[in-house]
Amino acid sequence: MYQKIVPLPKSGIILGVVNLFIRPLLLLVMLPFNLITMGLLTFVMNTWMIMLTDSMLKGLKIPGFWLTLLVSLIISIINIILRNL
Repeated sequence: MYQKIVPLPKSGIILGVVNLFIRPLLLLVMLPFNLITMGLLTFVMNTWMIMLTDSMLKGLKIPGFWLTLLVSLIISIINIILRNL
């Protein structure tokens, strides 16, 4: 969890940079596995991106893989809703 509100904007910026540079490469490498799992691997990759962002920040700590997977699912749902507006 977070101790202060300060790491939250930083985490958004870092997550944006991670998604801009690392995610496309990871999607390309994991494409065959993503096709086999019919897109479910995307949630796991988003979880990895959030865990990477979490490891880069000192004030933000998300405990455990499953909570990070839940955060990834929530972010994906929000992205789907915003994309359809």
